[in-house]
Amino acid sequence: MAADREGIVLLSARPEARKSLMSALTRAGVSVRVARHPDRALELLGQAVSLVLVDLEHGEAVSVVR
Repeated sequence: MAADREGIVLLSARPEARKSLMSALTRAGVSVRVARHPDRALELLGQAVSLVLVDLEHGEAVSVVR
C-alpha cells in the first residue's frame, strides 16, 4: 500500500481526540503525521503524502490565512 511508504497526514485542531485512529494506523505500519497549525500543515503537504485526513469536527481551527 502506498500509504505505508508515504504516510498519512491528519489535519486536526485536537489530534488527541483521534488517538485511537492514529494508534490503529500506526499498528498497521502506516506513518501518521499530524498538523495542528496551518504552518505545519503546509510543511507536511509539501512532502509525499498518500492520504490527507481532515478532522471536520475540529477543522474550523485549522485554516490558512493568506
